[in-house]
Amino acid sequence: MLRCSFCQKSEDEVEKLVAGPNVYICNECVAIAARIMLERPGLFRRLWDRLLRFRLFQLATRGASESEEEQSKEKEIHAET
Repeated sequence: MLRCSFCQKSEDEVEKLVAGPNVYICNECVAIAARIMLERPGLFRRLWDRLLRFRLFQLATRGASESEEEQSKEKEIHAET
């Protein structure tokens, strides 16, 4: 059964459940988040900036590890020839 990743209510306990990448949010938590963003825009901006930095770090780290894997595969191919 699917659950909201924030409040842990099941899909049967809420009106709507929106899916993201490995995360779910219910209509009630969306309403709370929207209220927070409207009441404290500076806080939302800081949280958003932190999220973007984290996501960019993830992408950069993944890119580096993929590059290392490609180099390792190339070395294996060259070693076999």
